[in-house]
Amino acid sequence: MAWWQATGSVSRLPVKKRPAPGAFRQGLTLVEMAIVILILGILIGVMMSAMSSMSVLKTTEEESGILKDVLISCRDGAIFSNQTVYLEFDLDNGSYEAYRYARKEGEEEPQRDVYINKRELADSNSIVAIIMGAGTKITSGKVTLAFAPEGMAEELVVYMGPGPEIRNTIIYSKYGGTARVEVGEKEHQLEDPDWSENLEE
Repeated sequence: MAWWQATGSVSRLPVKKRPAPGAFRQGLTLVEMAIVILILGILIGVMMSAMSSMSVLKTTEEESGILKDVLISCRDGAIFSNQTVYLEFDLDNGSYEAYRYARKEGEEEPQRDVYINKRELADSNSIVAIIMGAGTKITSGKVTLAFAPEGMAEELVVYMGPGPEIRNTIIYSKYGGTARVEVGEKEHQLEDPDWSENLEE
């Protein structure tokens, strides 16, 4: 008689079952979940950054207020740095940027030094036209306004809106270096109405 027959019982070891072909395990491991969360966080961060810089989300009034602040910033930047600041408008592409020229060591020609990054406007907030000094309306090409270290610059009028409609007028006055936003299209004036000079004194 065999020994297993004498004992009367046979102990059986548990046998692991293999998954059937094509069967998938359910759920994610902690490492996989961490990777998914990390990727989602990066994507959300990139999307939020892109959305915050998209001018299409801003109204014409908001863009006009931003440009007014840019004009004052360029004037102040020229005074404090004692360097000329140039504000360049690209009417064909609906954008503007500010820069200075800086001479770097080992270079003969001065290089552009970005002062305000290029800002691109949506069609609903486009720059319809610009008037500089006593000139006429400019509707295409590039227009550059130079702010001298003394704080002086030519008078500037910028018309904004979903062209050809004008919703706001930004006026920069060379007298006092002030800027303001007016609703609708305002007539261009050669001098600030609040400024006066008594030639007899």
